[in-house]
Amino acid sequence: MTSLAFVGTRAQAIHLQPSARNSYMALNPHPVRTLIVDDYPSFRRVLKSYLEENCGAVVAGMASNGPDAVAFADELAPDLLIMKVQLPGLDGLEVCRQIKARSPHIKTMLYVPFGADVYAIRPGFCADVCISQDALFEELPGILDTLFADKRPGAFADERALITC
Repeated sequence: MTSLAFVGTRAQAIHLQPSARNSYMALNPHPVRTLIVDDYPSFRRVLKSYLEENCGAVVAGMASNGPDAVAFADELAPDLLIMKVQLPGLDGLEVCRQIKARSPHIKTMLYVPFGADVYAIRPGFCADVCISQDALFEELPGILDTLFADKRPGAFADERALITC
């Protein structure tokens, strides 16, 4: 069973700061291939830019609904799926279950909308990380470093970035 992690619920402004470039993720010669799933095109674009410019990740694809997320995950075989919990078609929890059943090696990160309670999601579901959208950009570099520490020789994962339950 995958360990569950919750990260922050405090409201914070989204700032695309270059300070995240100091992350070990950004120095990795083998970037994490990521699939982004959100029903708002503008948010997908902002998240894609942030991941590529500040975390050294490669966005392999983007989807706007649950069924496309499952299909793209099968087709693209990403290392990481970053997904909103509330999606059209299939919600993020069901998408996560289906993807983990097919490809348990794919790391999954669910985020809840601004102002929602991240702790309302019951433990026992299959995501590796659950985070509030309020804290997503601030915490993302540390979360990626922690999730993929085994892929980064010499990287020091900040275990404080994830609060396991």
